[in-house]
Amino acid sequence: MVVPLPETDVTAAATARIRAEHRTNTVIPLAGIASAHLRHGFSADRLTVRMHDGAQHKLLWLPTDPAYAVLAQVLAPWLR
Repeated sequence: MVVPLPETDVTAAATARIRAEHRTNTVIPLAGIASAHLRHGFSADRLTVRMHDGAQHKLLWLPTDPAYAVLAQVLAPWLR
């Protein structure tokens, strides 16, 4: 069972704080997503996001993490 994620508006200050916490942190605004591809793998799960401006982001995590189910629900309109 997937529990719905809470929704909140992310302020510019919150976005800046997230990015400042670690050099690899990024914020991907849902409104900027053109398409997404979610893949469940043997050793890692992967999300590839293509933005309207042509930028592409790739995220990897262990398959035992519940992220796949959460992202499949949240990103359903953009998944191809």
